[in-house]
Amino acid sequence: MKPYLIALSLASALLVAYCSEEKKPAEQTPVQMPPEAAQGKEIYIAQNCNGCHGETGLGDGPAGQTLNPKPRNYRDIYAYRKGSSLDQIAAMLESGLEGSPMKGYPHLTLEKRKLLAAYVVWLQKQP
Repeated sequence: MKPYLIALSLASALLVAYCSEEKKPAEQTPVQMPPEAAQGKEIYIAQNCNGCHGETGLGDGPAGQTLNPKPRNYRDIYAYRKGSSLDQIAAMLESGLEGSPMKGYPHLTLEKRKLLAAYVVWLQKQP
């Protein structure tokens, strides 16, 4: 057998072996909660956001099970309709989301909406 065929066969075998290995997702380390997010979590609970969005922001709260569309999973960064930054979330919290069960919270001060948004941004970064 010619040397280049041996090398090609060996390279093919290595490629097949590498591609057939089970790939495991990289483990994520939880991000420590900053003080602003901790204050926002208190507001999240006080305003009963967890009723729809769930205890950990996965959109799996008991009240949310009957809603259409389903509540946002805060960890799905592509699901945000009005942006996923702190300021965009705080603005959305004032007016809510038209065409969805997500009501606005204009009674919350801008400072409290930003704290709540800080908690949501923190949830985005959790494994």
